[in-house]
Amino acid sequence: MVTPDDVRYDDKLNIDLFDLSPEIEAPYLPANVRDVAEYAETKIGLTYLGNYANGTIGDLREAAEILRRQQVADGTKLIIVPAMGKVYQQAMGNGLLKIFVDSDTVVKQSTWVFVPVCFLVCLVKERQP
Repeated sequence: MVTPDDVRYDDKLNIDLFDLSPEIEAPYLPANVRDVAEYAETKIGLTYLGNYANGTIGDLREAAEILRRQQVADGTKLIIVPAMGKVYQQAMGNGLLKIFVDSDTVVKQSTWVFVPVCFLVCLVKERQP
């Protein structure tokens, strides 16, 4: 990352990304992150890309690039939900929605509302043992 020369830091942290292994979000909360190797033999029936975590126009562009080269595996359903209406419109204008639909992907408009979703996540976290 390039920063201006006059920026002051309390500390610096260097991380070699090649030392990190890929991770996957396991059910049922985003905080339930596991090493992807734990799921190497698991068949995936449903995948989800979207909303506030990974539904930006950049995320959708990357997904479209992948779907131009590859198809979703047989027996797997892909659901894509752009982060907000503006992103949905951008994806439509850029032809991304057509790529998704042509790939048998389910595309939905976002119904994400910040307060209720965060409230529900907090409730679920509170109830965990």
